[in-house]
Amino acid sequence: MDTARECLCCCELDQLRVKREESVTLLRQDTEFQGITDHPSFEANCLNAWTLEVAWLSYKQHYSNAYDGPQHKKYRHVAYRQLVRWVYGYCGKANRKVIPACAVCCIRAHFPPPTLNEAEFADFQFTGFQLPVLH
Repeated sequence: MDTARECLCCCELDQLRVKREESVTLLRQDTEFQGITDHPSFEANCLNAWTLEVAWLSYKQHYSNAYDGPQHKKYRHVAYRQLVRWVYGYCGKANRKVIPACAVCCIRAHFPPPTLNEAEFADFQFTGFQLPVLH
């Protein structure tokens, strides 16, 4: 992430902790998920191409001058919006939220630019965000 403010773990945010805890009660899991990217709703809301397509059409309906570029950029943009909407609800135009680094990395990995070797991503499975080893 570009700044220290953006280098945030989902475990540090109360709203995301609540989402992880609700997986125990609503989904009747034995233990809560380690990170937000492990939550089934994250995949359904932020990584599912069909969900993102519908969300993009809704976004375009409200913002007619919305960016209409390459699909990977649209999906990343909408995936970030979907995550914020799922976790915080409606925030409003001037109320921005920092998205945890693990979620950003996961979304970027699922919707990479087409200039990267797509054969490398054919059987891609996101395994989680790894912190660097500090010396």
